[in-house]
Amino acid sequence: SGKGRVAAYEIMIMTPAISNLIRERKTNRILSSIQTGTKLGMISMDQSLLNLYNAGKITGEDALARAANVEELRQRMLG
Repeated sequence: SGKGRVAAYEIMIMTPAISNLIRERKTNRILSSIQTGTKLGMISMDQSLLNLYNAGKITGEDALARAANVEELRQRMLG
C-alpha cells in the first residue's frame, strides 16, 4: 500500500573521542565523530535516511523533511 512507518535511527558508540567532546562541551562536533565512526558501527540520522531512501522505503521528500543537514543529504541523494 506504500503507507506505514519505518524506523530511521542514529547510533553513537561512546568512544574516548566522543566522551572527550562531551566532557569539553564540544557537542557540536559529535556528528563528525559519528560520521567517521562507521567502522565501529556508528551511523548518523542522515545516513540512515539516505539508506532508507536508496532502498525505496521512504521518499526523497520524507528524507529531506527529517534531515539534520538538508543540503548535504540532497547532494548525496543525487549521487
